[in-house]
Amino acid sequence: MPRYLVSGIAALVSDVAAVFREHDAEVVEVDDIDDVPRACSEAGPGAFDGYVQLPASFTVQGDTAVNRVHHFFADGVLARFPAVAAALPSLKPDSRLTFVTGVLP
Repeated sequence: MPRYLVSGIAALVSDVAAVFREHDAEVVEVDDIDDVPRACSEAGPGAFDGYVQLPASFTVQGDTAVNRVHHFFADGVLARFPAVAAALPSLKPDSRLTFVTGVLP
């Protein structure tokens, strides 16, 4: 049975996990990006056939569109890469990583 790691906003994680389960996959759900390293450590090396990293909770800040987009990438999207790095050892060699950046308001 394939096994996937899905992280991000809880409601989104739940929706994606449900689709995987409909296709007879096992899913580890993580709704706090800071918990990804722990989940991967507990799963062990090569435990997952894929990782879907959905948007995390994030509040865009800035007075201008340029500042808001800068904040979105610098403190939002790029801040999620440590979770990706933590997940790599837990991914099988032929696994897929799906990184969903999110939506600006």
